[in-house]
Amino acid sequence: WSDKDKDFRLSFKASVKINRCLLNLKNGIIAKRMKVMKNETTLKQWHDDDLVKFHKEFKLTFGQCDINNKLTLAELLLMTSDTAVEDYNQKGLSWQYLVDNGVTILTSRSAFHIEKMPVANQKITLNTWEEKSEGLQLSRKYEIIDSESGELLIKGWSFWTVVDFQKRKIIPPKMFTLR
Repeated sequence: WSDKDKDFRLSFKASVKINRCLLNLKNGIIAKRMKVMKNETTLKQWHDDDLVKFHKEFKLTFGQCDINNKLTLAELLLMTSDTAVEDYNQKGLSWQYLVDNGVTILTSRSAFHIEKMPVANQKITLNTWEEKSEGLQLSRKYEIIDSESGELLIKGWSFWTVVDFQKRKIIPPKMFTLR
């Protein structure tokens, strides 16, 4: 096989995988992965009066932490994305509502600045809010603070892409009218 043929095969395989995922989502075969938060983990959640900032207080468990008793990066990503999803849920944009309207929202990228990694049994508050969209992506900011001392532990951001999975097209934020 030539290099050109190998590149085509790799490109074709990636295209097939993406098309299968979109088809499965369209047909409702992919079940929404929803991490079930145990009552002892999520202490409370609320919006500010203006509904801009969403806050969720957690008590970290040892299962969310590594061998050094610190929150794992995987758990950090799960917590932030699940909290963003819950913010949308409470604003009436559940995953089912989005799918019923032919839309899904995908995390494009995330970045965090870690001042001090939270540890097991620590009570933390995760604050999140939407920022002005950039290009074809929605922007969201995060802060994780120690609930007792108010110390800033982590700050970060993520970008999310809105996709019309039936047309297989990215929807620009200004055209995303379901909000």
